[in-house]
Amino acid sequence: MTGDRTIDGNWHKNINGLGKLGDWLGIKNIIQYLFNEEKTEAKIFIKNKQDTFKGLVTLFTTGHLIPGIVTSADVAGKRSIIYKNKNVIYLGGMPKNCMDSSFWDYLIDFEIRPFSNKTILKMFDGIYKYERKNTNSHYYFIANMSDHNGTIEIGKVGLLDENNQIVKSGQRKISAFSYEILRDRKKKV
Repeated sequence: MTGDRTIDGNWHKNINGLGKLGDWLGIKNIIQYLFNEEKTEAKIFIKNKQDTFKGLVTLFTTGHLIPGIVTSADVAGKRSIIYKNKNVIYLGGMPKNCMDSSFWDYLIDFEIRPFSNKTILKMFDGIYKYERKNTNSHYYFIANMSDHNGTIEIGKVGLLDENNQIVKSGQRKISAFSYEILRDRKKKV
């Protein structure tokens, strides 16, 4: 991602190389450069592994680091190449070899996959789903609008049916011109 230039190809007037994006993220002391020799190399260390970044890199100061990930770039001091705050991750460059990257593997396995939405319900031809929420539950209204029996696939454990019984995950038959109401209880914080 680059937000480093205006439409005319100039730096933003406020010297924030990311413009409004950088302001919104609250990152400071931004530097950008094109990595082209060993002394300007930007590396990232994850536990006992490391990755090197290529091309245009953006490094910055932030109070929102990912624990266990350390950036090292001789020309950038203590700046970082990665930012995380709640569900926002900003990465200031691309690994040199994305197809064999311990950094990508870590980022996907520990920062993205655990929070990605799993398919709760998969609908097949003629079956429709409507969702509604209130403060206690998330409801799934499922209607088979076809003239033949169909199936839905439930990808979440712990959904409840209309009788407050736990519904098994996996495929579930739904009769022609029928409906089901499933409910997912919201977790109390």
